[in-house]
Amino acid sequence: HHLICDGWSIGNLRRELSLLYAANCTGSTPALPPVIVQFADYSSWHRILSEGGYLTRQQDYWRQQLRGLTPTRLPTDHARPDAPSHSGRLCTVIIQPQTASAIGELSRHQKVTPFITLLTVFKILCVRYLNQTDITVGSPVAGRCRPELENLVGFFVNTIVLRTSLSGNPVFL
Repeated sequence: HHLICDGWSIGNLRRELSLLYAANCTGSTPALPPVIVQFADYSSWHRILSEGGYLTRQQDYWRQQLRGLTPTRLPTDHARPDAPSHSGRLCTVIIQPQTASAIGELSRHQKVTPFITLLTVFKILCVRYLNQTDITVGSPVAGRCRPELENLVGFFVNTIVLRTSLSGNPVFL
């Protein structure tokens, strides 16, 4: 559950369980990666950062970056109900292999990830349908900023704001 771990951690758990299972089946010793740090170390690092003024500097920086921001209002096909129902639907989109390949090729050529390419397309659609040129999107990031955190199980995810000004009719690339 996301209270105790993130999606990256699930991959770590699967990998380690597979190694343990294989070792158990063969009677060998599992070759688990060494545990260099614990989640408590990560928490301690953040506590130290917040005490040293780092957190205040980060807050000041982001207040400046997000100054003048107006909420992005996505259009809906109906008004929100007075009382939330929490009912939802799933919309599955299948990207054809040739389209996925073209997105990958464009991304490599521009030296960006496919995520950034598709985020750009999404933001361009937002400009078109929202009549706004200052577009913000929240996106979760792994939050594993140090190599020794890669094999840990825990909740490291952070949500960041990706703000883009598309004023002045910039070119797609």
